[in-house]
This record gives sequence, structure tokens and C-alpha cells, in this order.
Amino acid sequence: MLDWLERRLALTWLDAAPPRPPAADDAAQRKAWVLPEQPHLDALNEVVSLGYYRGILNKLDEIEAAQPASAAFVADMRELARRFQFEAMGRHLTE
Repeated sequence: MLDWLERRLALTWLDAAPPRPPAADDAAQRKAWVLPEQPHLDALNEVVSLGYYRGILNKLDEIEAAQPASAAFVADMRELARRFQFEAMGRHLTE
């Protein structure tokens, strides 16, 4: 069956996953963050704990508009949200 699919769809099978780019040091990345004010962090933590994706993105938009200096924090949190890494977001918010 796989041979037939390979011929029919002109597939090229890979033996291994492509190499991933090295991840930035998490601690160094967090040091570069300018954290939003505590009320914003508390509200973000609440929607993260609920797993409310749209609410998380809305809150991140609100934080970015209110505190442009927190842009790196917002961008990293937005990326985690897009990957549905709510537990990782919660850990960052409570550390």
C-alpha cells in the first residue's frame, strides 16, 4: 500500500525528522521580558487557567496596547498560545 501511494503521489519518504533550530535559552529570554503590571498578569493567568484561547489572545492584545514595552513578553506568550501550551504559559506567569 505504501509503495502504491509513493508512486501515485510522487512521494519522497524521509528517514528522520528535519533538524530543529536550537531553542533560545529560556531563562535568558525571560530576563529580556518587561513584564506587564500585576493586574494584567492576574487577568491573563485567569484566562490561561481556563484554557480560553480567544480570551488569552484578547488579553495579550490589551496588554500590548496598554504597555508597549512588554512586546517581547506578549509575542512569546502569543506563540505559546498558538501552540496551545497553556501549562507552559501558566508556569511563566506564576514564576
